[in-house]
Amino acid sequence: MSMHLQPMPTPQSIDLAGCAQRLLADIKDVNQALDRQAARGTASEDFLQGQLERLPGRGHGEVNGYWPTLARLAELTLYSAGCLALAGEFAACGDLLINPDGKLLHIMGAPQPLAIKRHQALTRQVAHLVPAGWQTISWLKQRTFLEVPQKALLPRLREELEVWPQPGSYLQQLDQDWETLASSLALLAGLDTGSSGGLPETLARTSPSERPWLESRIYRPDLRRFHALGRIIDQEDNGD
Repeated sequence: MSMHLQPMPTPQSIDLAGCAQRLLADIKDVNQALDRQAARGTASEDFLQGQLERLPGRGHGEVNGYWPTLARLAELTLYSAGCLALAGEFAACGDLLINPDGKLLHIMGAPQPLAIKRHQALTRQVAHLVPAGWQTISWLKQRTFLEVPQKALLPRLREELEVWPQPGSYLQQLDQDWETLASSLALLAGLDTGSSGGLPETLARTSPSERPWLESRIYRPDLRRFHALGRIIDQEDNGD
């Protein structure tokens, strides 16, 4: 009777299997954190950034659930930005869409760059550095340059998702909602009076004849795609 010997696992195969299990565990943990936060409502930039840092890099995109999880993070970012816009928190919304943190101003002759605060005018931040005889704007143009180490969170996530092998129509849907939100943000910010009433107050100040026009142009955030992507991950985990 012949015997078929099974090959012994090598240290390399054991290590790869362990790595895959750790990656799957990380993805599961991130999804659980996203679900908990989505149940509570708007997510902060710090929370969203933290979940992105917990995910493995795109080099591990073959791991089950990686791409839908990254898309869920983009969805929660989009949802949070939309909620912030409706609440009149325009700066916080813009931080997620177009205004990244960590910008550095390099000044000719200075040994270290200046860390720029996001929500303060640049001219105010450099006023004490402008030499006598210089106009601030001229000095900035001729003696400095701005470094932006990374994009805002949603553009960064969109860039990562660009290489998703099989996104279907998801990226087009994300882009369309992003464009609608950006237009809505500009419109609401333009109508803002500086109060904290958000959209309800803006609508209350709008004439009845103009209100339907305004409401038709406001982005209304929801989590439908977020939850649909979660179901896709569940199906992949169950081997469906």
